[in-house]
Amino acid sequence: MISSELAKHGIAAERWELEALTRGARIKFGDIDMHFKALEDWAEFD
Repeated sequence: MISSELAKHGIAAERWELEALTRGARIKFGDIDMHFKALEDWAEFD
């Protein structure tokens, strides 16, 4: 979901940005402010 939402805005996030967004962080990409609810279980980061 996060990757597809970023792609809609033409944003190619780095791994650390994706990790931060999955943990509920708020990140600005130029004029776009992105924030998502923290994901409780994402196997890729276990």
